[in-house]
Amino acid sequence: DIPVLGLCRGMQMLAVVSGCDMIQDLGQYFGQRGKVYNNLHRSLRNEDGKRHYVPHNVVVTDHESMLYNIVLGDTVYNVPSWHHQVVGSVDGAKLKIAGVTSTDGIDIIEAIERTDKGFALGVQYHPEEAVRKHLAGDSDAQDFMPLCEGVNYFRALVNFCKNKLNTD
Repeated sequence: DIPVLGLCRGMQMLAVVSGCDMIQDLGQYFGQRGKVYNNLHRSLRNEDGKRHYVPHNVVVTDHESMLYNIVLGDTVYNVPSWHHQVVGSVDGAKLKIAGVTSTDGIDIIEAIERTDKGFALGVQYHPEEAVRKHLAGDSDAQDFMPLCEGVNYFRALVNFCKNKLNTD
């Protein structure tokens, strides 16, 4: 029962070790369903061949979740996103979905939690990148979640650990 905060690939790893299936490429997944993928989760390469984080919103689906307690609301605004793989389903796993993004009628899982652990939260986005952007004064920092909201994910993990140490 080691506390875990899985970010992006960390969420994917939490899902895989919990027995979930993965969607290997969002563009292909949308194409197989006759939908056009709009690169909501990762930018196209620019003229220099680089990709950049893309801001988008995540709907919190469970008011009893750690995610809800961290963001204290129904939506996480402007999460920094950079991925093309996602969790396909949590069916049969000891996981619950805590947040999604709906794109062209398709829900993409953005946050999961282990139901049998004290603190095991995975988010498909990068709150640490929002923190970095704000602290570094990046010109696009205002396009992403505020500094305090990014820090709250880490504060929740640290507070859980402190409380666990004090009760053990």
